[in-house]
Amino acid sequence: MIRQLFLSLVTFLFMSFPVTGWAQEKFDLTTIKFDPSRLFPVLSETDILGTPNSSISNDAMKKIDDRCMSRAPNRFTPDAHRIYCACSAAATQGTVTVGELRELQKETNRVLGNKTFEKYMTNVMKPCMTDVIEDVEYLFCIMSRNNDWRIRLPIPYCKCSSRAIKKDFETFGLEHMMISWGRSDIRPDESPVDTLWNNSQFLKTRELKKEECVGAYMHPDYFK
Repeated sequence: MIRQLFLSLVTFLFMSFPVTGWAQEKFDLTTIKFDPSRLFPVLSETDILGTPNSSISNDAMKKIDDRCMSRAPNRFTPDAHRIYCACSAAATQGTVTVGELRELQKETNRVLGNKTFEKYMTNVMKPCMTDVIEDVEYLFCIMSRNNDWRIRLPIPYCKCSSRAIKKDFETFGLEHMMISWGRSDIRPDESPVDTLWNNSQFLKTRELKKEECVGAYMHPDYFK
């Protein structure tokens, strides 16, 4: 009797626990659903109304802004996040047609070489990033432990470097954001904004601009 109860208990426990270890199916990366960046104006089909050449509705623009605000982009401050999302929603409505918005819904069209995607990058992402990159880089500078220890005025120093980085971005920002999106041998980052933080030339420029600002804000005792 006791043996039967023991066997029943073992059987029950075995059936209750999920299958793990060697008996579990292997994790398959190809089954993961790709979630596009919230910076892209991805909407449901029912939200995109109008003829191909018509303007995007105010309701669709609001949903683009809501989607953008639903997840903070990498490195963005709260202020930069709000400014970027408001800017991108307005710029999308002002420069993108309904037909182009429909085209941007397909991941295969969000690549370098696609005219609509390049138009979106030029008219929306780049100018809206220009408005916020100074704020983003200022916070990154203030919080960095790698700043030169001889700097005695960190706040004006970080303002100096972030303004210089913004000025460089105005000229080369589009190129820096798009660099990996033109390569077919790798999957691009989640969005061109993420590509910016991983771009080697942008990182070199950041360090150069910080070095140029060091002299003005270094303690004079260190020049003796």
